[in-house]
Amino acid sequence: MPVRIKKGSFRKQCKGGLEPKMKIVFFVSEDKSLGVGYLSSYLKQHGHQVYLLFDSCQFAKSYVQNERLARYFSKEKYFLKRIRDIRPDLIGFSVLTSNYQWALRLSRLIKQYFNIPVIFGGVHPTLVPDRVIKETAIDMVCVGEAEEALLELSDNFGKNTNIKNVYFKDNGQVISNSLRPLEQDLDKYPFPDEELFYEILPDSYRITSSVITSRGCPYYCTFCSNHSLAALYKGQRYLRRRSADNVLAELYQRKHKFKSRHFVFVDDIFASDDTDWLERFIPRYKKEINLPFNCLAHPDLVSERTISLLKDGGCTTIDFGLQSGSERLRRDVLYRFETNESIRKIALACKRHKLHFAVDQILNIPTETEEDILSSARLFNAIRPDIINCSSLLYFPKALIIDKARKAGLLDTGALEQIEDGKVDDLYSSASISPVHKNSLSFYRKYALLLNIIPLLPKRIMSLVINNVRSRNIISKIPLSILPLVRVFVDLKGGLGFIPFSVLRNEMFYLKQHLRYQRYMRGK
Repeated sequence: MPVRIKKGSFRKQCKGGLEPKMKIVFFVSEDKSLGVGYLSSYLKQHGHQVYLLFDSCQFAKSYVQNERLARYFSKEKYFLKRIRDIRPDLIGFSVLTSNYQWALRLSRLIKQYFNIPVIFGGVHPTLVPDRVIKETAIDMVCVGEAEEALLELSDNFGKNTNIKNVYFKDNGQVISNSLRPLEQDLDKYPFPDEELFYEILPDSYRITSSVITSRGCPYYCTFCSNHSLAALYKGQRYLRRRSADNVLAELYQRKHKFKSRHFVFVDDIFASDDTDWLERFIPRYKKEINLPFNCLAHPDLVSERTISLLKDGGCTTIDFGLQSGSERLRRDVLYRFETNESIRKIALACKRHKLHFAVDQILNIPTETEEDILSSARLFNAIRPDIINCSSLLYFPKALIIDKARKAGLLDTGALEQIEDGKVDDLYSSASISPVHKNSLSFYRKYALLLNIIPLLPKRIMSLVINNVRSRNIISKIPLSILPLVRVFVDLKGGLGFIPFSVLRNEMFYLKQHLRYQRYMRGK
């Protein structure tokens, strides 16, 4: 087992009597983190050393779960040995609500063997910093965008607790520092550190590369955290975008240095009515990059001209986050005010320009009825998307939809605490959720398959199925274990390729990686 290291015991003087820069270890789980990539490149630019420890969470993912195998493939001992060998000054966790409990368990384990400061940052700690900082295994919490805060912390480590965006503990007391203003010039930051992930993640992450051109969102959907994040910066411009020149320079680097062959723009809204930016970006993208890409869009912010630009530039699929085909649910519960007519118009524009499009559907929304779901099915059958992505509602801390659920008598105070503790998997089996809401959770099991098969079957046949109670009941009784197979055919038909093959290759990569870790543990 690793030896206990006292804080600061390894901060030696380098040649010339100057103190070396900080060593920082970031922990990330399951997926690549663009946020950590940005932090790493910014810290490295200023002379600090950055390391990444990645947990693939094998056999503990949503699509493959086996408790015994998950324990066997656990990387905890490997992480402890790496920390002993690296001897970092600071350990950072990038945390979402979905992986908060994972990060908390690992930080508690680390604290058993090392006296190294631990800082939590990311969306979840930003939303509930007062709750997160109470954990004994967490020494600091970073709230909001972290580049400047983490750099200042690293440059003045152990000397100053008056650092904006950072919560500290001092003799049992919490120091809650205020937020610094949002950085409006995103071009000032270096590109995300791709080399940090290069050998740790499978090639699929490099070949199909995620890029973000903006930060923030103009909307305040109740199920999303953007409303709460924007409220932290009230009076400031929350939605900011990098220049076309800056984005193209990054894409050029990824294409030629890292051999990327497909880009996914993961902005909350990439395609919008800001056609000036697209008019500058798309022609140069086509000339200088000329690779296929996917992106996200809002139907009210996309015009025929936008669709034409995207298709001409190489867009293969555009994803519209509709979340429901029920205008009532969108308007009254989700705070999305687009009409079904506007959705139909933009779907027709995609068809005219032969641009594949996907739609997102959330099931188990508070006050949702079967008629609401059937409204979705009828709308989707009318517009015929290439892909329908169904998911069950997840509650995030401070999301407006929580208040709506509580007012409707669906959640109690205990549920709120579970959400803020990131125990979202336990929420739906607890007593904190009303019997009425538990009954509505069956909507996913009952209708996910029906919605997913819409792109596969002819419009006329699907219309008969949707409007026939007996047909719907037959489909609802088919085990959801068939859904992954249905998605294979949908993805192939929708132009996304054979995704399960990519997933399988990734898992094989992690299995081989596990063998390398075992050799490392044995000192070979």
